[in-house]
This record gives sequence, structure tokens and C-alpha cells, in this order.
Amino acid sequence: MNYLQLFKSNQRIIIFGFLLNFFSSFGQTYVHAQFVPSFIRDFQLTNTQFGLIYALATLAGAFSLMYFGKFIDQMDLKKYVLIVTGVLIIASLFILSAQNFWVLGFGIFLNRLSGQGLLTHISLTSMARYFEKMRGKALSFAVLGHSGGQAVFPILMAFLVSWLGWREAIGIEIILIVLILIPFIFFVFRKPIVIKESLNGNNEEIESTIKENEEISFEKSWKRREVFKDIRFFLFVFSAFSLHFLVTGFHFFQVDIALSKGWSENWIAVCFIVYAFTRAFSSIFTGILIDKFTGIKITPYFLIPFIMGLITMIFFDHFLIAFPYLIGMAISTGMMASLNSAVLAELYGVKTLGAIRGLYGTFVIASTSLAPFIMGYLIDQGFSFNFIMKMALISLGLASLFNVKLWMSKMKSTP
Repeated sequence: MNYLQLFKSNQRIIIFGFLLNFFSSFGQTYVHAQFVPSFIRDFQLTNTQFGLIYALATLAGAFSLMYFGKFIDQMDLKKYVLIVTGVLIIASLFILSAQNFWVLGFGIFLNRLSGQGLLTHISLTSMARYFEKMRGKALSFAVLGHSGGQAVFPILMAFLVSWLGWREAIGIEIILIVLILIPFIFFVFRKPIVIKESLNGNNEEIESTIKENEEISFEKSWKRREVFKDIRFFLFVFSAFSLHFLVTGFHFFQVDIALSKGWSENWIAVCFIVYAFTRAFSSIFTGILIDKFTGIKITPYFLIPFIMGLITMIFFDHFLIAFPYLIGMAISTGMMASLNSAVLAELYGVKTLGAIRGLYGTFVIASTSLAPFIMGYLIDQGFSFNFIMKMALISLGLASLFNVKLWMSKMKSTP
């Protein structure tokens, strides 16, 4: 079953996964960045003060995800996603009406939890849970929502903020959620969802139905405390933490990186369109690989493109080096976007996948909040970007070795 066949047979659930990731953009840093100058001006904050507020809100959202993420295993999917969408609207209302930084910070916390955290969590957990034979392709369809959001919302929000003002722009975010996302959720669940997949790579299809309040039964139900004691979980989490930490930090300081190379300060941003398209293509291709080989077999290789991109940045200064650097980063991040839920499902099954992904997501989101501060500290202490990138190579190399260990341990446990 190819991508087109999979989409035709499962349109509602696949568009559902795509749209949740698409609208998770309202909780992502690339959209928040369009509001930062206005927040700093209107609330009379310094860059450091707002950065601290944002980091604390993100960390609070990360640790909250560990708790609230598990409810996808216990509640009707329709009810759960509607509650999370409602929280995203409430978060936007807090930000829109904020008159002091305390209310603003609380709104950002709810926004990061519901948008970046839970909408993405629901999308990827659902794809990994309800698809088995075509899990990789279904996940790659869903993560394209992130690429779509990156292409649409930063430009749209920047235009609206400059044209109408930041409060009005956030009001339009709420309108889009109410008019597009919520009606589609009701449309998706207006009748039972039937999942259709091909059997063993041939044209014969198997069907399963998503039913509300239905207990999912599998061989083993992993509890989070069991997962927390499983070394395989941390072998994989180290890769995720390293990748998201480094990508966030390098994106955050992209202007400084460009200037350190003698490039125009906007050069990396100009090249970013290549990053977006490469990331999308990488996610799609990875879906095919997952369905053919399994996610765990791919994990030892997915960081290699990023490693190669960093090597070119360390040894060369020509402005065209920005392309292999961003392409390598994009390939690895695109692969990770499709791999994470697939690997967790292969390791621990899908009955408690929501709770396990919530635990995993806590580490990932925490890494994105820590990166700007730690890299900023290193820069302030006089360390060059070449030194930071060399340290990044060590981290990514170690993560790749851990992934080999993960693959070997999984092979040994497979009868």
C-alpha cells in the first residue's frame, strides 16, 4: 500500500493527525517568536526577563505533559482532543487579555502544554497506536503538519502583528481554531473510524475500527515506572534530547553563527526554505523505511546526516556551506519526527503509549527550553561556535552508539 492508497483508505484519521500538528504551531517557538518584540515592549520586560519567563513556562509544560499525556490511554479520543483544544483556546484568551507578565506567563504555560505538547502528542500517539502495518507512513503524513505550520503561520502571524497588533493576531488564532479545527474534530468522529492497511506488503487489506470506550488488549501493559527502569528508554531518549537540544540552540543563535562565519546575518534564515522542504521529504521517506525495516533498525543511522552537516560547518567558512549544514540537520530532524513514536510503540506496545510518549515528551521539551540558556552561557564565556559544534559531534556520536546498543538489545529480545 503506497502513500496515495493509504490516504484514500484512511482520509479522516490521517487529516486529523496532520491538522493537530498543523495547529500545534500556535504553541511552537517559531510562532511565538513573532510576538516576542511586542511582549517585551508592552510588558516592559528585558530580553533576559522574557527569556526566563518563556523557559519556566516551557519547563512547566514539559513536566505537566508527563501527567496529562497519560489520559489519552484512559479517555475517549474525541473527548480528550476536544478538552485539549479547549485548553489551547483558554491559553490564547489568557495571553490576549494579559495586563501583567504573571498572566502572560500562565497563558504561555497553558499554550506550550496544550499546543506544542498535547496536540502533537495526540497526533503521533494516535497514528502509532491505530496503524501497525503502515505505521511509518501514517506517522510521516501526520508530521507533515509541522512542516505546513512552519511554512504558513510564522509569515501569517508576522503580517497580522504588523497590520493589526499582537492581541488581534492572537484573536485570529482563536477564530481559526474554532472555525476549522473544532468542526473537523466533530466531522472525524461523526461515525466509527475504520483503519485500512495492506497485509504483508500485498494488495490484501486488513481493517480495524477505532471504538470509543474500548479497552485495548495486548500482551503486556508497560507502566511508566517500568519504562523508567528500562535502559532502552534512556538509550533512545539521549538521542532525542541531544538532537532537539542542538537544533533548538543552533536555530536560536543562527544570526550569531552566520556572523561568526563572516556571512550576512540573515543568510541562514534565507536558506531555511531548503530546511523545511528537506525535513518534509525526510519524514515521508522515513515512513517507507519504518514500514519496511522497523524503526529500531533505522535508529543507528538517523543522526549521521546531522553529523556530516556539522563537520562541514567546522572545517569550511564559505557561505554555501549553510546548505549541507541545514540539509543534514533537516534530514535527521525529519527522520526523528517519524521515528520517535514508531520506536516507542515497537519497544513497549501501544496500550499505554500515551503515558510513555508523555514521559518521553517531557525530556524532549525540557531540552528545547534549556538549549538557549546553556549555549548562551557558553558563548558569553568566550567559547566559539566551532568548539560548541565539536562538542555537539561528540554528543551525537555517543547517541549513535547508544542507538546501536538499542538495536542490538531489541534483536536479542526478539524470538
